[in-house]
Amino acid sequence: GKGKLAELEAGVTLGGGGFALGLHVKDTIHTFGDGAGGLDASLFDELNVNMLAALGIRIELGADTSLDLGVSSGLSVLGYTGLVGVQSALDLIEQGDGSQDPMAILESVPIALGYYVPLNVGANVNLPYGFSIGVVGRNLLNSSLGIKMHKYSIDDFTNGDPMEAVSGIFDTEDFTIKTDPTMDLGLGWKWENGLFQPTLAADFVDVIGFFQEGDYSTRGWMDHLRLGAEVKLLSFLDVRGGMNQGYWTVGAGIDLYVLKLDLAYYWQEFGSTAGDYGLDAFTVRFNIGFDR
Repeated sequence: GKGKLAELEAGVTLGGGGFALGLHVKDTIHTFGDGAGGLDASLFDELNVNMLAALGIRIELGADTSLDLGVSSGLSVLGYTGLVGVQSALDLIEQGDGSQDPMAILESVPIALGYYVPLNVGANVNLPYGFSIGVVGRNLLNSSLGIKMHKYSIDDFTNGDPMEAVSGIFDTEDFTIKTDPTMDLGLGWKWENGLFQPTLAADFVDVIGFFQEGDYSTRGWMDHLRLGAEVKLLSFLDVRGGMNQGYWTVGAGIDLYVLKLDLAYYWQEFGSTAGDYGLDAFTVRFNIGFDR
């Protein structure tokens, strides 16, 4: 069925004084089968490149109360390959005599690249005793402007100038993808102390989609709910636990000044309802950061 095989992300951010510039690249290999999976399944690749600028300001409302406002926008590039059969890939590998070009498997696979202008806005109310309430709206322009997609073949890149081919995405689009904006709500609490600094968070993601689906059962609610707790130990070790789409999650983080390592094990739902088709995942995130 529909699933995710692997995902690789890389990014860099430069910020100061409430303003930041960022470049973020994510490549995901998805699975898509007939439910039986295995050698009957197919794979396809999704590429996301986001170049964003963000601005945030804080407005003091009182001694222990403040309002954070933020907006980000820029240019995003989205790319997909067509389906590649798992059996076809294995057949090519098993030949193993070096006579086959590994890219040969992509010769008949269509490719689509496109671009869109992301617009995200958010607000956070910071309250006394460590409480905060947040709301964020994402991709507010996609329902009107859409994602402008351009179709390619592998020959456009292997037998020509790849950069010239990529620049073609800004020509007249072959088709447009329009998606609804999303809105997330969040509630958090953090106790600042010198011992273990506990943090609790609850997010309800895609509120608009929740009401559009109209599934108000327990499973419908859990599909959009994210819960998390974190305890900081010895000032550099974070221990985490939570719930994602009705599945338990665990994680840990190590913070060594400019180096930060985060590990997480969780389940992600790919079925139409929570509990229908969950796949487990293990993620590793490594950050290098310098603050002045």
